[in-house]
Amino acid sequence: MFGRSYGEAGGGVSGRLDQHGLDAEFFGKRRKPALRSGKRFPAFQLGGADRALVAAFRLHGADGSTVLRPRALDPDAHYDVVLLGPDADASDLPSAGRARGADLMMEGLHLKANSPASSWLLSISRTDTA
Repeated sequence: MFGRSYGEAGGGVSGRLDQHGLDAEFFGKRRKPALRSGKRFPAFQLGGADRALVAAFRLHGADGSTVLRPRALDPDAHYDVVLLGPDADASDLPSAGRARGADLMMEGLHLKANSPASSWLLSISRTDTA
């Protein structure tokens, strides 16, 4: 999936972006390197300072939780963090809600695999600059 364009991903990331009314081509051009996350819990970020999506995956044998630290956010801005996905449960991301960019990048988002989901899509949207 990572070697192909998002439009060719067989409904994976591209399908989830379309499901939520998001432009896969826009985010595909704004990929960030993989986020630092727990062992066997790969994640990557699409987008940047105004709007980002984070996709995280729990591989077989992974721990039950990890911390995702988004990159390239405005440290002074506030962001709304929303958990998207068909199998994800709100208890998987207790840190969802509003947070400062600096806090998101330093403290991260604590993802806990409480639901049967093995992949998560998080939306991070800038709400203001103060």
